[in-house]
Amino acid sequence: MPRKRLIIALLLLGFTAGWLTRSMMRPSYPDHWNLLQLGMTAQQAKGAVPTLDRSLRDAKGFDQTGIDYGKSYWQLQVSYDDETRVSRIEKSYVNRGLGFFNKSVVTDSP
Repeated sequence: MPRKRLIIALLLLGFTAGWLTRSMMRPSYPDHWNLLQLGMTAQQAKGAVPTLDRSLRDAKGFDQTGIDYGKSYWQLQVSYDDETRVSRIEKSYVNRGLGFFNKSVVTDSP
């Protein structure tokens, strides 16, 4: 009986450790997102990341795009200054299941 309990405990521990490890590992965002630089024009930003959606720029002041992995996703927001130059780049990772694994990478103007 103690051996059976030990095996069950080890299986549960292994499953839990595997699930947590898988949940903590973030998939990477697309490499071309790294081509964005502060000071770029909106046209240059769109050339670097063709999937940038301009529909929120007038209302919220930023363009955005994302990549969905099902249970998690990366979102890119590119904000502009008054001269329509990139002033902020924010890459956010969102885990729909476990929110405490979320992460934001922000590049702001000096």
